[in-house]
Amino acid sequence: MDTLSRRTALRLFGSAVAVPAALAAVPALAAPAAAAPRRAGGRQWGGHQPGKIFLGMSSVTGIAAATSATGDVGLQRSFYGWDDGRREDATVAADHAADRLPWLSFKPPTSQPGGWAALASGSHDSALRARARRYAAYQKPTLLTFHHEPTNDTTGTGAEWAAAYLHIRAVIRDEIGASKIRFVPIIGDWAFNPQNRDANAGKFLTNDVLGNCAFLGIDLYQNASMAGYAQRVGFIKDFLITRGFPDKMIGLGETGATEYYGKPGATSWWSEQWRWCQNNTDTICAVSYFNSSRNSRDGVYWPLNESSGKTKAYRAAVASAESARLP
Repeated sequence: MDTLSRRTALRLFGSAVAVPAALAAVPALAAPAAAAPRRAGGRQWGGHQPGKIFLGMSSVTGIAAATSATGDVGLQRSFYGWDDGRREDATVAADHAADRLPWLSFKPPTSQPGGWAALASGSHDSALRARARRYAAYQKPTLLTFHHEPTNDTTGTGAEWAAAYLHIRAVIRDEIGASKIRFVPIIGDWAFNPQNRDANAGKFLTNDVLGNCAFLGIDLYQNASMAGYAQRVGFIKDFLITRGFPDKMIGLGETGATEYYGKPGATSWWSEQWRWCQNNTDTICAVSYFNSSRNSRDGVYWPLNESSGKTKAYRAAVASAESARLP
């Protein structure tokens, strides 16, 4: 494997999802050269509300049970296999009815080597067109992510993932034309870290991908360094600037805090990150908290119910003036 994946970091360094402190706790990057060309794909995306952030969560307990403790949220991230169309449709209908922005993630028919290349070749176009016809019925903005965190998997090369992403987008748009679907790739933040020798976000995020996405999604969790969004999103912003996309917005597809790392603790860490988001609504447009125990282990516990303080801090963020809902 030629990348430092979430699983590799877990194996080597004992962190549930984050890269080691040596990678995350690095100084801020120097300002990039000003010569990078400005490309298409700016701040605004369909559904964006200036000065607002769609704050929500993913949850294995179900959104109704989760939000009974936090108050109603403005976004739900949910995950699906290739043939989960019925569940996708049911989730989107419930989200739209509750004025939540759905953020769907789906995987290819196979995650084995060759899976992305097969999609890009057109082998699954009939299924993609059927998927598109379902999506045509969605009446409010809906975010769509194909194979999130592809750097973690051996389904193919970065170029093959990019080709599959662009092919899926092209087929769906060809089948139904203008729609409420907005395409968002998601990459783990460690793939942008300049001190990660295997940082390879650029192999996946080609200029064509960056020019054909509503915004860039990243997954970013608290880690032992305690480095926050200001520094770690800064690496992603630097990447976008050097690639010629200085105004491309960023959304957090997964984020979480845990008491495992000690002081200042999960509640303080999360509160500080949300304050940063409130001051950077021109950069951050969506945040989904990973309110699930699926990536938890050995004291690393991401769900909000880890403490009353963490739940209260998240609830305050949901109630803040910057927290958006679908109209």
